[in-house]
Amino acid sequence: FNTGQVLLGWLSLYDQTGEARFLDAADRAGGRLINNMDGQGRFVRNVYQGPRSYKVRLAWALFELAGRTGNAACTRAAERITDWTMGQANAKGWYNNTSLSDPAAPWTHLVSYTLVGLAHVLRLAPAGCDTQGIAAALEKAARAIAFAQEERQYLWKENPVMPLQPGTYGPSWRSRDMWSCLTGNAQSAFFLY
Repeated sequence: FNTGQVLLGWLSLYDQTGEARFLDAADRAGGRLINNMDGQGRFVRNVYQGPRSYKVRLAWALFELAGRTGNAACTRAAERITDWTMGQANAKGWYNNTSLSDPAAPWTHLVSYTLVGLAHVLRLAPAGCDTQGIAAALEKAARAIAFAQEERQYLWKENPVMPLQPGTYGPSWRSRDMWSCLTGNAQSAFFLY
């Protein structure tokens, strides 16, 4: 996950400076990501807590890298990551294997990492990707988040912080949390905009 974040930074540095060393660093990082995947697009080697849906952000990074280098291996890897992630979605646009602690209640910021990653994949995906399926899943998630917020209005009187999103969401986009995650709120806002 962190390698993908840094890869995006190197690509940004390359775009700003045109210095080949940054593109070379990004390319090496992309190769490392690909080498730590299995054939299904899951990160299974040298990774914290195994395959997770929010690592679809790595598909975003690999699509960005492929766009700069033309490296078809990056495109294929990003497509596999995307396919595996989409296979984790339920009918309401919620994704399994997103949590680091409680599988039934991932932190809002990990949920949002998944949604933001898929939104960028949708923007960059080549013709072979199921862009209609990705767009439909993202719309389901956006509607579910909005509905969940409306449904939680009764909590706002008891706790003024609750107009923010809850700290976690369950598979039905429900939460009884009386706490909120600032990074999750920021990332969700980015996704919803």
